[in-house]
Amino acid sequence: LAQPDGRESGFGVFFDTVGNPILVGIVSVGALAAGRLARGQQFRDSSYDLLVAATVNYLYTGALKLATNRTRPDGSNDASFPSGHTSAMFALATVLDRHYGMMVGVPGYFVASLVGASRINRGAHFLSDVVAGAAIGFIVGRTVVRQNDAPLEAPRFSLQPAVGPSGQRGLIVMIRF
Repeated sequence: LAQPDGRESGFGVFFDTVGNPILVGIVSVGALAAGRLARGQQFRDSSYDLLVAATVNYLYTGALKLATNRTRPDGSNDASFPSGHTSAMFALATVLDRHYGMMVGVPGYFVASLVGASRINRGAHFLSDVVAGAAIGFIVGRTVVRQNDAPLEAPRFSLQPAVGPSGQRGLIVMIRF
């Protein structure tokens, strides 16, 4: 919301800061450092998964932004789709939900939803950007969490967005035999 002098305050600014992918990365690195010092295995595991989710989410979201080149509603640049703030927060909320259950997950998803709403409110994203960011973050969070200390089985088939050195866009197809 804009103040009379043109500065923004409140809802949009707070959640814009909370969902900033760089801040999410810094918090994830801090959680990992704290997790290495902690004695509890659950916190150690969750802190590792938070960092992995933040990193994987950042790479996928960035690749999709480059591949789609969608202009933001406010016209500020061509990095609208998907919402990186929203995807980062949904990835973290999903990891926390998987490790600690609904008592932590539900508030995490609520905050992630507020981040997405704030991005629309500020004119930085369309609703479809936020929905796609939420879906990407949720999928990344679900994928990186290991259950019962079992490593994830590598997928047999996957598609990944790719941008070549000259800016050409495409998909990488991987098949494991």
